[in-house]
Amino acid sequence: MNSTVDIPLTKVFVDNKYLGLEAGVTEAYWYGITSIPARQFLCHVMLYNGSNWYGLPLVALSTKPIHLGNVSESQAYDCFSYDITCIRFTFLRDQRATILSSHGTYLFTVISHDDNGRGPFAEFPEQAKTFTFIGLDDGRIVFRHTVDVENTQPSVDMIDNMLGQAIKLYETWFNEISSIALTNKTAQEVFDELDKTSEIKEGEEA
Repeated sequence: MNSTVDIPLTKVFVDNKYLGLEAGVTEAYWYGITSIPARQFLCHVMLYNGSNWYGLPLVALSTKPIHLGNVSESQAYDCFSYDITCIRFTFLRDQRATILSSHGTYLFTVISHDDNGRGPFAEFPEQAKTFTFIGLDDGRIVFRHTVDVENTQPSVDMIDNMLGQAIKLYETWFNEISSIALTNKTAQEVFDELDKTSEIKEGEEA
């Protein structure tokens, strides 16, 4: 059971009123998060001077040196569980996203598990909801259930096109390698032949 987990290191600005300092913000790095049922997420940061602060609310953090949000905007739901997993999906990393008409960039995902270690935290598949954290363009950091998040880049059509091109390229090279390999040539001879083939094709295209 992991109630406290690492998150992808994120540069943030902490509202000084949560640090007991004068008005303004302090630069920091956000590196951990804690989940306690029926409470807000607790965020753990290191300030620029090396001091660690534990248990800050999400509303205390922003990606720009300004604070515009409130608790209900930053965290619309209480935590579900004492057991969580944090992951930044490679495919979603730095993708643009929209939450309730607000635009921002994907940060990471938190998945809550039940008492038996199962996750996402739900009794039925249709209830499964993970938490997606987004850094909004105005600096606020918020999260919502994944069903409330719309990724806007890249488009599905562009992804399909990229995959189609990759598959076509792979099939072309696979066929060339197979035909050359059937001549019982050495590996070096195969690669030399492929280089020659590529040069010929480039010359034809030119």
